[in-house]
Formats: sequence, C-alpha cells, structure tokens
Amino acid sequence: MYWIGHLSVASNGQLILLMAFLLIPLWMCFPVLVFLGIKKQIPSTSVWLLFPICWVAYEYLHSHWELAFTWLHLGFGLTPFPSLIQFYQTTGPLGGTLFILTINVFVFLGIIKWSDTKWRRRLTIGFSLILVAYLISNFGSNQSGPKEKVKVAVVQANIDPYVDLTDKSVEEQVQLIVDLTEPLNGKNLNLIVCSEGLLRGDSEHPIILNTLDKNPSIDKLKELSQELDAPILIGVIGVLMSKNQGLKSPSSIDVSDDTFYDLYNGALLIAHNAPIQFQAKNKLVPFMERVPFLSHTGFFESLRLSINQMRSSYGRTDKANVFSHENLRIAPIICRDANFPDYVRKFIENGSNILAVIANDGWAGSTAGYQQNAAYSKAIAISMRRSIARSANTGESLFIDAEGNSYQNTNWGEQKVIVRELDVNQRLSFYAVYGDYLGVLSLAVLILTAFLVILKRVMKIA
Repeated sequence: MYWIGHLSVASNGQLILLMAFLLIPLWMCFPVLVFLGIKKQIPSTSVWLLFPICWVAYEYLHSHWELAFTWLHLGFGLTPFPSLIQFYQTTGPLGGTLFILTINVFVFLGIIKWSDTKWRRRLTIGFSLILVAYLISNFGSNQSGPKEKVKVAVVQANIDPYVDLTDKSVEEQVQLIVDLTEPLNGKNLNLIVCSEGLLRGDSEHPIILNTLDKNPSIDKLKELSQELDAPILIGVIGVLMSKNQGLKSPSSIDVSDDTFYDLYNGALLIAHNAPIQFQAKNKLVPFMERVPFLSHTGFFESLRLSINQMRSSYGRTDKANVFSHENLRIAPIICRDANFPDYVRKFIENGSNILAVIANDGWAGSTAGYQQNAAYSKAIAISMRRSIARSANTGESLFIDAEGNSYQNTNWGEQKVIVRELDVNQRLSFYAVYGDYLGVLSLAVLILTAFLVILKRVMKIA
C-alpha cells in the first residue's frame, strides 16, 4: 500500500492518508486478537486450525461496512496466477484466503510437530486431502461448449486526472473520444468502453443527469454511436437534481428551500437508438469519495476537500443496473466495485452476460497500485465465469476471459484503443449463485466456538 502516499493531496489531505496507514493494519489486528483469545481457552494444538476461519470471517465482515477496504484481502493476492485459482468459480476470493492460511497453518504445525508420529500422520493425511480437493476443484471446473462472441473496443484516453480532467471542458473531453474512436468505423463493433470519470463538468457547467438528452456533448456521443453502430459505455461525474424530499440523503446539497442535488460517480450507456442508461458507483473510497457514516460524521467533509475534486461526498446506491443493448447484458462495474465480488454477483443475478470494468487508475502515478487494481479483475472474471473489458484512464486497460487470462494489456502513459472478440456467457458459476457462503460458515463456526468457550468458563465457575 506504499503507493497511496503518491496521491497528490494538500496538507490537510495528508491526515486522511495517515488515517489509512493506521486503520488498515488496525483492522487486521482484530482476527488475530480473537484467535489469541480463543487459543487461551483451548490449549490443544488443533486450535490453530481455527486461525484461517477467524481470518475469513474477518474479511467477510470487513467487506460489508462503510469503512470496507478489501484491497488487502488475501485471496486477491493470487490473481497474478489465474491458472492456480480456477476454484474461485466455486469459492470466490474468500476461498483463496482460506487456502493460503490453511497451507500456512499446516506448514507451521509440520515444523513444530514433525517429531510427533501421531501428528505427522494427521498432517500428512490432512495435507493430502487439501491437495486432492484443490486439484479436483481447480482443474475440473472449467466450462466448455460453444459461446456467442461480441466485438468490443476499449479506449485508454491517458488523461491526467488532476490536470486534464479538471481543465478540459466536457466538449474537449468528448472530442478526444471522437478522435480516438472514429478510426473504428466499419469494424462491426458491438460495444465501446471508456474509462471512469471521463465525462465531468465543473461547478459552473455540471453534467445534469436529469437532462442528459438535452446535453450537446451527449448528443455528440449519440452521433458517434450511430456512426460506429455501437453503444458507448463511459464514466461520468454528474449531478442529479431533485425536489422530492423523500429522496434526500446525507450527501444531498441544498440549492434552494425545495431543491437539492446529489453528486454521482457513475457510468452511462449511450446508444443512438435507445434511452440513456445510468449506474452509480457503489463502493466509494472512504473519505476520498464519501465520508463513512455520513449521517454522523459530516464534520469530516472539511478534511477531504483537497482530495475529492468535486468537493463533496458522492451519492451511492445499492442498485445493480444491468445495461441492455440487443443481446448484450452489460455489468457496469466502476473501479473499486470490482474489489467486492459479492456485490458484482448482483449484476449476474440481474442477467449480466459480460462485465465492463471502468477505472481511473491515474491517481497514484506509475506505482504498483494500478497494476494491482487491474489484476484483481481476474478474480471477478473467474468467480463469475464472465469475460471482462477493462478500460482505465491510464495504467492498464485489457481484456480478460472467463478463465482469468488477460490480453492486449496497455501500458502506463499510453493512449490507445484495443479491440477484441469476447465470449458472452449465460451460465452461472457456483459462486455466482451462492456468493460468500464461506464467510457465513466461518462466522457461524467462530460464533459457535466463542459460545462454547464462554459456556465452558461459566460451568467451570459454577
């Protein structure tokens, strides 16, 4: 996580980065402390087998609150090696976490107990069973059969998020997209994917989400869609105006006594022959995109102004709107949303047959951050058995097949358009149906163990 120190922030923004460096390892202390508390009450060496369960339960719980930061969840660490994690279609990334820690525990117990013949036999049998289960689930799970193909173009515009996206007008941003994609005319495309936040207005000329059909820049993108005969999926920073007080949220900003608006980091699907479709980013970066627990912590807004260029918390929604165009059912996954597999499942449940991941990736410079972010999408592709078209503003745009293999990876600082045929898949993986069941089971085992430990102490005292 060293790379978050490369974020270009003013002095008050450094406080937020300091909080990140303190909070991230603090959360990791909790599963260790819980395990040590259980270990004191259960003197058997076998108690070490509970440590992976404690950690999986922690990752599951940590991914379901407003301070969630799943970037360092262990299962994502295996994504550079997709051939080794095909079992994610059954377990999701939590299975990778369980696998890593279980192997570590077995190695640890092997070191301290190898001289004990009884333990050596147990460990050998246990490790053999783990290996057999891994081989069956990893190499016996690939889906086969004919699949429909679609031709997708991914645009990497290579715009500096701190300078160009602020200084360029919406018209200039749109013209860049036109210049980059017009050579694709006649290529028989089915979809064009552009990066997160590529369309953004300013305080004087915001993009009003309520009136997109009246926006000249959107009209120009519709004309481009007609010329290329393909819909355009693009990231947008927009304003949703409302007078319905029932829709007012903690992030809403008053314009007048009866009118307010919410800012959204979202995605649009623009087609010349269909209504515009919109999806808001769900998993907003804590403090940078949205102050956590905003109803009670609004005072933090003043600390984050230098980090978020829109100078306010974004609105969020739990909806997972699948974009439809002809035979395509596209899941618009915006940057960090791809780090939450159980959320991505909602798009699959709603009928998505292909995934489009859009990201900025330029905030922390040419560091390991953008490479990690791109690699994590492989876990999603395998877990859902869906192809991915990933567009980054700069960094690493690429295509990923349902087995997690990447193609045509772009480089940092490169302005490029890549085109590839992708499989469209309607079948559901086990994980897409059942989600983070490993997290639920681990949490249940942990609660049951804690209950039994407490019961034992009470009975002993009595």
